[in-house]
Amino acid sequence: MSYIVLARRLRPKTLKEVIGQPLVTQALENALKTNSLHPVYLLTGTRGVGKTTIARIIAKSLNCENGPSPCLTCDTCTMIANGSYPDLYEIDAASRTKVEDTRDILDQVQYMPQMGKKKVYLIDEVHMLSQHSFNALLKTLEEPPQHVQFILATTEPEKIPKTILSRCLHFNLQPLTVEAIYTHLANTLTTDSIHFDKEALMQIAEAGDGSMRDALSLLDQCLAISPKTISLDVTQPLLSTLPKTQLLSLLKAVGNQDIDSIEKMCHEFEKNNIDFRQLLKQLSEQLIQISIDQVRGHETELTPLWPATYVQVLYRMLMQGVSDLDHSPSLKLGSLMCLIRMAVFHPTLTSTHATTTHATTHTNSTPSSLPPTKPQAKKVHAAASKPTKNPLLETSVSAAEALTPQAKTSQTSIDWSTLVAQLPLSPMLKKLAEHCFLIQQGDSSWTLQLSEQQKHLLSDSACQKIQGAINIHLSTTIKLHIKVGSITTTQATPAMKMQAKKQSSDQVARESMQNDPVLNSLLSELNIVETDVEITGTE
Repeated sequence: MSYIVLARRLRPKTLKEVIGQPLVTQALENALKTNSLHPVYLLTGTRGVGKTTIARIIAKSLNCENGPSPCLTCDTCTMIANGSYPDLYEIDAASRTKVEDTRDILDQVQYMPQMGKKKVYLIDEVHMLSQHSFNALLKTLEEPPQHVQFILATTEPEKIPKTILSRCLHFNLQPLTVEAIYTHLANTLTTDSIHFDKEALMQIAEAGDGSMRDALSLLDQCLAISPKTISLDVTQPLLSTLPKTQLLSLLKAVGNQDIDSIEKMCHEFEKNNIDFRQLLKQLSEQLIQISIDQVRGHETELTPLWPATYVQVLYRMLMQGVSDLDHSPSLKLGSLMCLIRMAVFHPTLTSTHATTTHATTHTNSTPSSLPPTKPQAKKVHAAASKPTKNPLLETSVSAAEALTPQAKTSQTSIDWSTLVAQLPLSPMLKKLAEHCFLIQQGDSSWTLQLSEQQKHLLSDSACQKIQGAINIHLSTTIKLHIKVGSITTTQATPAMKMQAKKQSSDQVARESMQNDPVLNSLLSELNIVETDVEITGTE
């Protein structure tokens, strides 16, 4: 006897054996018991979730000699299982898309069953039918003969016309969970006395991606390689996955900024034909688990590597890395660059820096949420320790001279208007900052003065948010104070500078219009001696 693949040998024979679709099977069992089946069922869902299987079980239930549930022993049940039952018509719509094919089918609908109680028409991948074929089906689906049962199946229900959908009872079969697939595979191997490793079998269940048929096909491949046992030595080369120990080692190398180890491991992955897309996916799943452990307060060997907030950043880097793979020179180089990016962009600050920032910014999103400095690998410590210059701290002499004498207490001076324009502030905070003037700039604290007319904009939280934005933008830790007072004409705030610029622009435009000979000639012809032209400037 020839070998029968697992997906066929383990196909459910009754509704109770169907896995992962409790609502659908319960509804069908109730309809069969009360003899109230809808004349047209539409079964949708991804591949391998049981659409054709359920359709055949319905055919058995309708025609079983000992029904309403399939007895599995009568001639009808046996012939349906063997694919030889004359009153079950399994039609592949993908190969019979023409309207002539549909009309041939419909011409046979009016005739009574040859052997059973009902003729069952199973139209698979029904979305492949042409529009004319759907139109030909409309009347028959709306009022089918009593001796006919239609079952439509498809993976793409959105392509079916609404006129057809309105005539069907629609059941959407859900993808199977990893746990459901694993349990079924484990029971199968236990029944067949085949030893298996739990982690290896879990990898097969995950690779099934919600499809029992895909998972069983992968299990068939593993059994072809190793008939007596399913182990990681078999599944990892087949599925191009990494064992958990290597994943942990790679994440440790990223956390410790060990670029040499990351590069060496990626080279080994390439030699072993590891799927780099699958590698990044496994890493993302591991980061999710780390995040869950941190939130729950569970200590593992990886949770101390990064603060809980930064794990979210790493996850985002991984997702971006997956998106960039299609544009990379190779999958290996794209993955390597993603891992190096995760290692280099590390939240490292000096202990004093982190402590001071936390004390001055309280609950705001500032560098205080980042951890103290950690030892860095040899490959990156030199670049990381090199200070980054901020162009705002290298202002010209003229910009520095524009400040008051009190603002020159530190070695470098800030052009407040330029800084405000660059800060990522909300509109309300931006307005508050634009109406302030920098009157004192010290090494550890700054003082701003706000005009009396705008004091309604000031609050403690607004001051702290502007302080946090300055600290992040300038990579510094200053304490910001804002006091209310009168602003003199020599203390030009950013808002005053913009207003003066607007007025100057309006004056230039007005003078240009007044001196325009064409306009003056037109006004003279219209006998208009004086005109008040309103100029609207743009900020």
